[in-house]
Amino acid sequence: MKHRRERNGLDSWTAIKSLAVATAMAVLMGLSAESEAQLACESGWCTNSDSDTWPDVWDNCQFVTNEDQRDTNNDGVGNVCDPDLDDSGLVTIRDYNVMRMLLNRPDANADLDGNGLVTAADMVILRAYLNLPSGPAAARNMLGGLSLTVNGQTYTCKPGDVLDHINIAANDVTVTDCRIRGGAVPNVNGVTVRAGARNVTLRRLLVERSTATGVYFSGTGTLEDSVVRDPIRRQGIDSWGIYSGAPGLVTVRRTTVYGSGFSIFAEGSVVLEDNRFIVPAEYRTDCNGNIRKDGPCQCAEFGVALKRSTGAAISRNVIEGYRKADPVCGGTGTPGAAISLDGCGGGALRAGCDVKSPVVAGNMISNSHYGVYIGPADTNPRVESNRICSSDIAISDGFGNPSTILDNTFYGNVVNLELYGSRRGPVTGNHLVAGC
Repeated sequence: MKHRRERNGLDSWTAIKSLAVATAMAVLMGLSAESEAQLACESGWCTNSDSDTWPDVWDNCQFVTNEDQRDTNNDGVGNVCDPDLDDSGLVTIRDYNVMRMLLNRPDANADLDGNGLVTAADMVILRAYLNLPSGPAAARNMLGGLSLTVNGQTYTCKPGDVLDHINIAANDVTVTDCRIRGGAVPNVNGVTVRAGARNVTLRRLLVERSTATGVYFSGTGTLEDSVVRDPIRRQGIDSWGIYSGAPGLVTVRRTTVYGSGFSIFAEGSVVLEDNRFIVPAEYRTDCNGNIRKDGPCQCAEFGVALKRSTGAAISRNVIEGYRKADPVCGGTGTPGAAISLDGCGGGALRAGCDVKSPVVAGNMISNSHYGVYIGPADTNPRVESNRICSSDIAISDGFGNPSTILDNTFYGNVVNLELYGSRRGPVTGNHLVAGC
């Protein structure tokens, strides 16, 4: 993938300052994944620290040039910066001893430089990582966790710094321009906004490989212009890119999330606008937990799932690829949904799992099992002016009380409207279009 080719007259993209906006608009224009990354970098959001042709947001070894992106154990980390041969989380003397036993022999994982044999050159690479975590960003300024406890504090990361996690337990805190890469500490969120914290602003973050949830809100705040990309093995029904348990408002804007996107279980509300939730090819599986880029399953379940909320607003998002979840790594194994308004799930009413007055409007949804699923836990859901394409069931109304379904457009779905039950408001203006 070459990101330095001519832009073919797309100079207007230089005005776009957010990766999420660039990728969403590229999809709407029918551009390829390569073009998405190219245009996002030209917009000034992402950087290329090692000067190969892979920008940092896509690079599996961000500070060491590796044009081939070789990753023989499929863990998302390029071989040239992955000498953690025993997968312990740190490069130790055990890894050194394993590599020494393999010297002058072929071994795909221990052959870090990809020359076909394990040699002294691979030993040199390993020594540089001794007692450090391996990974895309491990070669530069790997820091531990950060705790912010002072009201009104602003924290901006220095170029090249990589944090393991951030905990915020104060009001009116702003965090900008940070890369958070988990893995050093198990079962830790990438960013946690603690209960009681208010008005936290998270801007231009890259959160990846968290050992729990990417960004977890127990307090209120805003996440914008960011990318959340958790490891495949952690994605699924119990591990979300973004999760809210906050009693107040959480807002997510212009952010791209790979895998299981956003979920809320709280008395509070959420605004999701101009985001992209996507299942990329790297999350596809054979339905038995094995990565297969053309596979029928994926390590993800929902793009957006409202389990409990009041007055949620989901608008102008691009959501694609949420089909059958792999029961090994992606959830329950049931068909997924781009947007699920189903309370605690299962199509049944459960105490404390009510979704009140959600509005789903102006979203572009494609290649999912359900585009929008309305469950019996919903009260007064409104689904309006969405475009839903190439999905099994565009809109399924499972007894929303009463649901309003207006002016949605459909293209290439197996079923456009699946309506059953009697507790329904107006269903009108929905129609087919000639393309997506």
